[in-house]
Amino acid sequence: MVACEPQFTEDHPADAGDVVQLRINGLGGLLCTIKAERCWDVHALKVAVESEIGVSPHQQRLLNGINELRDNEGLNTLPACSLFDLTLIQRPREQAEWICQAEKNWSLLLSAPESVWADREVVLTAVGKEGCALKFAAPHLLSDNEVVVRAVSQNGLALQHASDKLRATQHVALAAITQCGRALTFVDEQLRTDKQFILEAIRCNWRSLEHTDPGFRADREVVLAAVGICGRALQGAATRLKEDYEVVAAAVQQDKRALSFASSVLRSDPEIKALAQRSAKKT
Repeated sequence: MVACEPQFTEDHPADAGDVVQLRINGLGGLLCTIKAERCWDVHALKVAVESEIGVSPHQQRLLNGINELRDNEGLNTLPACSLFDLTLIQRPREQAEWICQAEKNWSLLLSAPESVWADREVVLTAVGKEGCALKFAAPHLLSDNEVVVRAVSQNGLALQHASDKLRATQHVALAAITQCGRALTFVDEQLRTDKQFILEAIRCNWRSLEHTDPGFRADREVVLAAVGICGRALQGAATRLKEDYEVVAAAVQQDKRALSFASSVLRSDPEIKALAQRSAKKT
């Protein structure tokens, strides 16, 4: 969410529902009070805190109870009240500097000590910029659900670096496939051979069809599901389904370009060609 600067005057006060007073508390008590607008994101709040107490945004961890607020979260997610308490925990300066480097250019961390790649906060930042940075993370972080999900959401191919357990975890696998259909090749075999999972994967990303096992590319139900989402998925279907009238008809109705992937016989079929032409007119 894009931050906006607060504009308050006696003549033009902000609406009460759009303003929240945030008491920022340290372990020793109140540090400052910030009058913020709910259109701010957490990073904008951190900038405001820095202006009050001189702690850089990278050093700040703001907690709502036990839950840390992420920089891109909006303050409009906080409960609807006019006064709210948050807790500020300061990161060590060295950790904050590594996080700052990771945000600017994660590859700067390639020469960092092993301890940096074992730091969860630093790695979370790095994989948010390039998912495949997960490759360099300490082993225990390859089994960390939040770290891995953030990595595969940025680059689905990062799934290959995740632990065996997480590669066999459905929501992690689907997050990777949603970002990149080829990520299916790195999913645990038990999921890759599960038809219901494959159907869900195709719903997330039709391009995953071409990366399924040959049996699924020859499965009529699976291919019909894929071409129903995008007709061009016909390209990844088994040869015999490219000769299947119903499958090809469904594909060209969804996308006229699917006609080029049909068998030569069906490419010349008058009814199939007519369906493709009608599809072209709809678009």
